[in-house]
Amino acid sequence: MTPRLVEHLTRTYQRELALYSEVLDLVESEYDALVRGRPLADIIPSFERKRDLLQRIERLDRAVAHEKSDLERGRRAVPSIETVDLARTIESVRCIVGKIIDLESRNESELIRQAQNASAVESPGVGA
Repeated sequence: MTPRLVEHLTRTYQRELALYSEVLDLVESEYDALVRGRPLADIIPSFERKRDLLQRIERLDRAVAHEKSDLERGRRAVPSIETVDLARTIESVRCIVGKIIDLESRNESELIRQAQNASAVESPGVGA
């Protein structure tokens, strides 16, 4: 794997990391809004922004798909400083994606809980 390829992938993953950091901030603020009882309409712009960020990440991924394949094939090479930096950046991306997944699950649970509470309030005579 050439140093130029490694540098290009590192920069791309660093851009993805910055975008994922924005997604993480949005996910955290969505939860805060949910537990404070904000109307869903107030949170929708955050959902839309998050979708836009994820689409940008997807475009970055597609743009370097071939290079990522080269990376996978070349992992057996002796690590250089550049590949160590790349590996650290990839690990940072993996960590933040894991946090986002966990927090999105928490947000989904909160939305379900609120929906169940709302339906219980709307139909108190059901089963009586």
